Amino acid sequence: MTGIVIPDGGTIGSASDTDAIAISSSGAVTLSSDLIPATPLSHRNMIINGGMNVSQRYGTGSASLSGSNIGDYTVDRFALIVGSSYNLDTTSTQVSGDPNETGQSKALKIKCDTLQNPSATHNGGVFTKLEGQDLQRLLYGTASAKNSVLTFWAKAGGSGAGQYSCQIKYLKSGPTYYVQYHTFTLTTSWQKFTINLNANGTATSQPIIDDNTAGMEIYWWLVAGSSDLVSASSTWTTGDSSYKAVTGQTNFMADNSNEFYLTGVQLELGSVATPFEHRSYGDELARCQRYYNTHPDGSMNMHGFYYSSATSLAEVNFPVTMRAAPALVALNGAGSTSTDVTSIMGFTRAFSDAVGNFIDSYTADAEL
Repeated sequence: MTGIVIPDGGTIGSASDTDAIAISSSGAVTLSSDLIPATPLSHRNMIINGGMNVSQRYGTGSASLSGSNIGDYTVDRFALIVGSSYNLDTTSTQVSGDPNETGQSKALKIKCDTLQNPSATHNGGVFTKLEGQDLQRLLYGTASAKNSVLTFWAKAGGSGAGQYSCQIKYLKSGPTYYVQYHTFTLTTSWQKFTINLNANGTATSQPIIDDNTAGMEIYWWLVAGSSDLVSASSTWTTGDSSYKAVTGQTNFMADNSNEFYLTGVQLELGSVATPFEHRSYGDELARCQRYYNTHPDGSMNMHGFYYSSATSLAEVNFPVTMRAAPALVALNGAGSTSTDVTSIMGFTRAFSDAVGNFIDSYTADAEL
């Protein structure tokens, strides 16, 4: 017996028939579509907060973000990105994800605030980064390298319809980047976009870096200058850290009525996209707190003690172990920022403060 094939409803044995299920003689089962369409299996999605549910910095409020800072975060794990000091003057908001359309209750909305025409090397968009150690399941650089598929929902508002670009980069030690460039065309209606990422196992010198730094970066470009436009490419090619979009890129910043909406972002193994993996809010929040967490004013129950005439000591436990030692900003009861903070990944050990002004809020940032 060489195997069992179950057709998909066509005429058995006909040239047009497509196998729905195939069982090989070794017991391997191959399906042409989802294994359990209504009940997705867990831990498939490598993206954190792809449903845009967690927004620790701004809640449901708006964040007016402009200037050339890399890493102005909007909802957790998704940040604005610019190149060559471009002024991406926008307002970002966590909004309804139109669940009847997208299956998501939340979405990220980015609105153009000021018209900006890009020069040759200007870029602006939104991105997310993934730790290399969380991507080892892809097995890049080995004969067993796996295909993967990126899916997301997006739409335009105002006059923002047009062609946009998705740049995916992964990093191996060196540093050397491998890059793909894809396009997607927005309308004012929600659409689900699927990008298949082929396995990169042609050379053992191309594995994804295996540590807590960024192993993969995914960019949705909203604007790009003429010097940073390239041809679309669906295969991994050697590149660098440059920001590039695809020729034909729309200038999102050409009209201050333009809006960009994004939600339902998922990266998973395989060549066939499965339904979005919905995680509980608590699970998603804990994943986000590895990179950033905050305790607002009055929420902390902390004990400290007098150390000297200018210093009080206290210990603040973070809710989860952070990715790295965070940049920590602590505020005392008088609203003053502490000037001497010593922190490690699990808790803060000491900070200086005026005697009697206890620390009652903090933010801890260990973003990639």
